[in-house]
Amino acid sequence: MKALRKIGCLLLCLLLAAGLALPTSAADDRTAPAGYVTVSVEKFTLGQGYITAPQQVPFYSGENAAHVLDRALGGASNYSASGSLESGFYLGAVADPTASLPVAAPQYILDQMEEYGEDAYTNEALSGLSRSREGWLSQMDYSFMSGWFFFVDNVAVSVGMSDWTPEDGQVMRVQFTLYGYGADLGSSWAGPGYCDLADKDALTAKVAQVNSASNKAELLGAPDVNGAYEAALAVLGQMTSSQDEVDGALAALTDALESAAAPDGTQAARAQFEKTGAYLVAQYPNPGYNDEWRVLALARGGYTVPDGYFDLYRSNVYASLTEKGGQLSSSTDYSRLALALTATGSSAVNTAGYNLLRPLADQSKVTGQGINGAVYALLALDAGAYTVPQNVGAAVQTTRDGLIGFILSKELSGGGFAIFGSTADPDMTAMTLQALAPYAARADVAPVIERALGVLSGLQNETGGFASWGTVNAESIAQVLTALTSLGIDPDKDARFIKKGNTLLDALLAFADESGGFHRTLTSAVNAMTTEQSAYALAAYLRLKDGKAPLYDMSDVFLPDVADVSLLGETIAAAEAKLADGKTYSPF
Repeated sequence: MKALRKIGCLLLCLLLAAGLALPTSAADDRTAPAGYVTVSVEKFTLGQGYITAPQQVPFYSGENAAHVLDRALGGASNYSASGSLESGFYLGAVADPTASLPVAAPQYILDQMEEYGEDAYTNEALSGLSRSREGWLSQMDYSFMSGWFFFVDNVAVSVGMSDWTPEDGQVMRVQFTLYGYGADLGSSWAGPGYCDLADKDALTAKVAQVNSASNKAELLGAPDVNGAYEAALAVLGQMTSSQDEVDGALAALTDALESAAAPDGTQAARAQFEKTGAYLVAQYPNPGYNDEWRVLALARGGYTVPDGYFDLYRSNVYASLTEKGGQLSSSTDYSRLALALTATGSSAVNTAGYNLLRPLADQSKVTGQGINGAVYALLALDAGAYTVPQNVGAAVQTTRDGLIGFILSKELSGGGFAIFGSTADPDMTAMTLQALAPYAARADVAPVIERALGVLSGLQNETGGFASWGTVNAESIAQVLTALTSLGIDPDKDARFIKKGNTLLDALLAFADESGGFHRTLTSAVNAMTTEQSAYALAAYLRLKDGKAPLYDMSDVFLPDVADVSLLGETIAAAEAKLADGKTYSPF
């Protein structure tokens, strides 16, 4: 019976022939290619990957598939075949640089070998067999039913390569059948295939696009592209990958490549920031208390403000604080003020004699404002790498770990955050990520960040924007843009945040007004809050592009030694006495 099968195999093999190709000098003398074919040479049935990874191979007018295979393989020294490129071409063997790899055939093939009583139906037994030609993979290696099959557009071709005329865009996969005359490949002229296999042509072509790109090294230098590319190779190399797995790998690699090819928005962002900076300075020529986000945007974005602009802001803030006796309405007011002053080079530890961080040292009062209070307190403390002041009167002494723990406890069941309710809000989720960014490597923080990023990606719409409370708006986009840059994520490159080719920056700039301000919605008037948030989001984006520290990492700002500071004529000793009497200073 086996002898009959061997005869049948030999007859079939004469019909099956398939080939591989690399450029020959004769074809290179031709003019323009007639098209390109994706070519791969695969030994997946052995669990050994590619002999020739997918590549885009040119063909010229009058050429057949055998010429394409010859070009893909680098010429006749890398394969042996009967017949010629012009007629009766039958591929018998291919030079195999990874011939020493152990055999790892899929179980469904081993099961068939066992069913038919073959002696070698384990991978260990197959690995112990010698090939007919060392360093090559040939027909009838490992099994009398093995050989090379030729597939075009996922269909086993019923003629030899020299009789097949290629067409532009086709996918030509030359596959080694280990057992069953191609039944292990899902297609056999000797009977039904052993199983239905996924169509991998589109994914093969996408991998070929990377392999044949002139900037392949640059593409694979991008972590997102490299990760998607390696995942695609893993899915392709598994004979039993499902169609969903193949399609998912294709979508991920396509998105990553589109992201890598997306135009860098630096020039547009810089032009808009300059325009918005001019708008802010013109609208607020005498900045003071409550102008913190505008001042922070200008300072962190490096906008060239008029001489004395930040000094004027500080002076006005000192006057306001003195007038208020250091009493502000909430912890977020102290945090906001600390952030802006730190950005302009003024320590929050002594502002008109007040330590703006001392109210943040009572965690019970900070968290009394909910997650919002904790987020901004953590941002303020970290901005200048400040030591948390001791507050002997605090119900709960604030610590960074305490704030982080409180924030993490507010994560929603599906990931992400909200001020209230059980539905993730893009603004609060993004603001939380901004505060957690310095702690991204912590074991308790990292998974929370990843879940939040996944939530944000899912909330992003096709224009690249976001809706909060049912309304697509610029402020939500600005917060997410700031969050990504805080985490060191390039929004122009991360496929998770590019939808139909639209980036976060594209979406944000759609809300820009000719005046330099920003509209909250596309149909509303220019809005002050939207403009300041958009301005500092642009500053955050440009800082990332310029290789600078994130928006809220103000380690690049010189802060004076507070022991040497005297403000509004008050000495440090007098200021400390005021703080110590427990009467003048009551922040809540």
